[in-house]
Amino acid sequence: MRPAQPNSPPRRPVLNDIVKPRLLGSDQMFWWLIDQNHPVHVTLVAEVAGPTTVDGWRAALDEIQRCHPNLSGKISRDEDANLWFHHVAGAPIPLRVVEGNAAAWDSELAREMTTRMDLGQAPLARATLIHQANRSTLILAMHHSIADAKSILFAIRDALRALSGQPVEKLPPTPSLTSLLFRGSTPGDGDAIDASPLQTVSGEPDIFRSFDGETPGISRRTLPPALTSALRHRCRSEKTTVHGALVTAAVVAARQVFIKLRQASIAVISPSDMRALLGAGEDVAPLAGGATMTMEPPTQPADFWQTARLVRRDLVPPKTLEELSRSFGPMEHFMSKHPSSREAIAFLANLGGPKISVNNLGAIPFEARFGALTLEAIWGPCILLGYEGERLISAATINGSLHLMHTSYEPLPSVLEVMEQHLTAACAS
Repeated sequence: MRPAQPNSPPRRPVLNDIVKPRLLGSDQMFWWLIDQNHPVHVTLVAEVAGPTTVDGWRAALDEIQRCHPNLSGKISRDEDANLWFHHVAGAPIPLRVVEGNAAAWDSELAREMTTRMDLGQAPLARATLIHQANRSTLILAMHHSIADAKSILFAIRDALRALSGQPVEKLPPTPSLTSLLFRGSTPGDGDAIDASPLQTVSGEPDIFRSFDGETPGISRRTLPPALTSALRHRCRSEKTTVHGALVTAAVVAARQVFIKLRQASIAVISPSDMRALLGAGEDVAPLAGGATMTMEPPTQPADFWQTARLVRRDLVPPKTLEELSRSFGPMEHFMSKHPSSREAIAFLANLGGPKISVNNLGAIPFEARFGALTLEAIWGPCILLGYEGERLISAATINGSLHLMHTSYEPLPSVLEVMEQHLTAACAS
């Protein structure tokens, strides 16, 4: 199956489309179904230095909502089981304000991750603000049916622009990735298979459950600027990427700290931003694709940089619209049959066996200074899908430092510390 225009990005909507109900894409419908079992909203944490007021933050959230149409809507289901996104005016982003130490936000993030959003109520986003006069931490969450990690990053940037008196561009409404790929068409039976696009690693599917009442473990670590710079330069000389090094370090560290992983095949899941490929801009919309690869246990001590080069070679997201269409074809075909939540979970559970998700935002693509305000750190993204043994390592680089976070209901103790040790040793070798 090929997209309607395989050699050019799909047409983007215009501002006049803003109030029209929009049929959800297959990817959005899929996340709506998975949310029936476990919350699937995406969350980022922003640490901001500089003077602010709660009223200022409230106004900034109102401004980003005005400029990003997907932040003003809800999802409804019609009698034919179709899901629609409806624009809703006058429904501000909820803001919960916490007075306290802006650096101590782990428990607030855990609370945010496990608190379900009502998808039938607008908007499908909310914020928690830990506020001090000269330092704030913003925890911004958006449901995966309307946004991805880059969406939240751009929304945080726009909020800081608004706080500092800078203008914020009003953007057109943007549908989902599959809505752009499969406009007016679906993969034919010969083009797609009724199975997950992820390949089974073990013979047993994943076990999904709600995790209601449980709190995920959260750990975080900042690599100092000297190590972050050394890592970047060494990756360049070794003909690999920082992401390749992070994946290598994550898998090596996981095997070291958890004996059950030492001789296991580990699937690495790596989301990627597809905006450039789709011709999309800095919109709030679900526009992420990704890649997977399986890393086998080494039969002898492995060379770190050789492994990182293999990761760069094999963990590759789609590079063309045709490749992207093929990767989402199975989901498009599966969702065209209006599956139940249980069937959607079974579809996702096809990737059995140990896994680690490594979600790397990379170097933040904008300046960290906004007038008197400085974006000191970005943490995340955080999203857990609800299967046993799920482990996420997220990364973001800003102000010369790489920020790592590990999130899981079954966390690997000290995995970030061991990752840093391996990265330090690899840079010094």
